[in-house]
Amino acid sequence: MARGKRTTPDIAKAVHVMRGRNDSWADIGRVFSKTHTWARKIFCGFDGTTGLPKQQRRLGGLKKTDAIADDCAVRMAQVMRRGTAKQISARLRTSGLASVSSRTITRRLRMAGVRQVRPVRDVMSPKHRADRVSWCEDRQREMILNPGLFHLWLFSDEARFSLEDCGNSKVSCFFQFMGG
Repeated sequence: MARGKRTTPDIAKAVHVMRGRNDSWADIGRVFSKTHTWARKIFCGFDGTTGLPKQQRRLGGLKKTDAIADDCAVRMAQVMRRGTAKQISARLRTSGLASVSSRTITRRLRMAGVRQVRPVRDVMSPKHRADRVSWCEDRQREMILNPGLFHLWLFSDEARFSLEDCGNSKVSCFFQFMGG
């Protein structure tokens, strides 16, 4: 039970025999050049007849789903792209695979690496669109009328905004001050 060192079954049996003779934990530890805590952990963690480790109690409750139900939950999440954990839980329940809560589904999906990402839809209002277009047209007119006005400005087409909800029409009119 020492970190990184395996305890052989013979050592575990010897600890049980010594404890059966009413030797103290400190005496048992001294024989093996260990501490009394080590001796007690060997006695409690290993079987006296076989010398093999005892089955350790698993922390937490029992798992309510098996591997098949977990896979079905992941596949349902991938198919039902906009489905919630509650809907996936209801669908698993109606299919008879598992009767689990939506919180359990959320945990299983997180363990499988499935994440829900909500897209951000940034649609401009008609007034905002019109204001942006008029601003760009004003800057364009000023450049034509006075070419030296913006000699310290760099115009770029790297940033774009959509004038339509469907995104078909793109207008590029952003600039960055270069200094001066």
